[in-house]
Amino acid sequence: MNEEQETEELTDEQVLPELYDDTREDGGSDAAAMQAVVCILLIVGLFAAEILYPALGEDLLSIIRGLTESSHELIPNPIDWLMERVGF
Repeated sequence: MNEEQETEELTDEQVLPELYDDTREDGGSDAAAMQAVVCILLIVGLFAAEILYPALGEDLLSIIRGLTESSHELIPNPIDWLMERVGF
């Protein structure tokens, strides 16, 4: 009976942090794992496209080569853009 009274007395502010505690010791390993999985899937997809559809695979690889060799940024840095506009 004492346990029931104790749980009833807990407020939402006391219960919610325990239920939704997002702080983990491993930090950003989830993001790194997700990036690794996406990269592996892309490599497998490109490899399969190269074998099954050689023309498509070559086109995709040439697009990727063009994007990686280009000095033009896909997403410009907003700070650099502001610095150019201000004149620094």
